Amino acid sequence: MVSASFIMNIMSLLEQVLQQERFPGAVLLQGYAKDSFAFVQSFLSFAFCEQHSRCGLCDGCHLFLAENHPELLIIAPLEKGHAIKIDQIRELQSMAYQTPHWVWIQQADSMNDNSANALLKILEEPALKTHFILTVDNKNLLPKTILSRCWQFDLPKEGTEEPIVHSPLMAYQDEFLKNLKLYLNEQIDLIQILKPFEAYALDDVLCFLQYIGFLMVQKYLLNTKAEDIALLVSIPLALWWTFWDNILQYRKQLRMGINLQAQLLLSRLFLILKGNV
Repeated sequence: MVSASFIMNIMSLLEQVLQQERFPGAVLLQGYAKDSFAFVQSFLSFAFCEQHSRCGLCDGCHLFLAENHPELLIIAPLEKGHAIKIDQIRELQSMAYQTPHWVWIQQADSMNDNSANALLKILEEPALKTHFILTVDNKNLLPKTILSRCWQFDLPKEGTEEPIVHSPLMAYQDEFLKNLKLYLNEQIDLIQILKPFEAYALDDVLCFLQYIGFLMVQKYLLNTKAEDIALLVSIPLALWWTFWDNILQYRKQLRMGINLQAQLLLSRLFLILKGNV
């Protein structure tokens, strides 16, 4: 049973892949500015701690807390309401390749086309042991070419994140994964795999599937149990990301009061896992 909130699961995932030296070249966090700022500050305090424990005692912690760590570069608009300038990205180009760095681009969705193109060139030829964290209010303002090179996470507004354990479908997890294997192997059809969801509210179903998607991404990136390998291999990681991202968007629409067709929406999600969308 999952006891932590969804946002803490994201933090845990990033911490674990960092410890395993499998951290991606770029991570994008979409959320309210103060929430994403607090999240990144917490993560970087873990990353720079020599013990990876936020001890507050080591040189790494002291430098970070003093806002003077030599391996942290922060890029942000020079003036409120203005775009990140191309000169800022060009300066970053030379620095990122010299020594290992964490690069935090705040309000990355404020980049103009020239700045975004300059950043894309860096992401296309990543520097060894340099990692980018992009925080945005609206990721749809960024070019898809940049989005495709980032692990993307939506951070819920403070106080609104929903513990995944609240879904009444959590007890169905093992049976669902068995049925998913049957569905992927053409042993049951789309109607059969959707049947158990008919008795539940759409948001409860999406909450459950959101957890399943996150669980599968974790299993890909962390140590995977042997019994999970067959299911993981049959669905590429990119499809799990698409599955998960679509669920996040659907749940946002529900909270905005938008009327969604449950059968059509759920059918699309399972077609995504087959690569048919």
